[in-house]
Amino acid sequence: MNEIEKKTIFIVDDNDTDLKTAQEALSGEYRVMLLTSTVQLFAGLKRFTPDLIFLNTEMRGTDGLEVIKQLKANCYYSHIPIILLTDMSDIKKHIPCNLSENLPCGS
Repeated sequence: MNEIEKKTIFIVDDNDTDLKTAQEALSGEYRVMLLTSTVQLFAGLKRFTPDLIFLNTEMRGTDGLEVIKQLKANCYYSHIPIILLTDMSDIKKHIPCNLSENLPCGS
């Protein structure tokens, strides 16, 4: 598959090891863009719309759920699927069971 045909994935994580691992695992089939902060995520979204976003929910200085709400509240980005990356042992206390009820704009 050539680069033009590949789907694009944004991986947002502040852990270099996790970014490299994800890149190694996915770069054969996907165009992978590594972003180390949500500032880079929103800057990247101004230039390009990915097919999928992997988002670490526990980056320094970032509330992953708030980022999701911002993405889903923006009609330009609300259609992009997001996969949450977390190492939390008790995810239910951090993420509402039906997160989509709290998100506007076609979440």
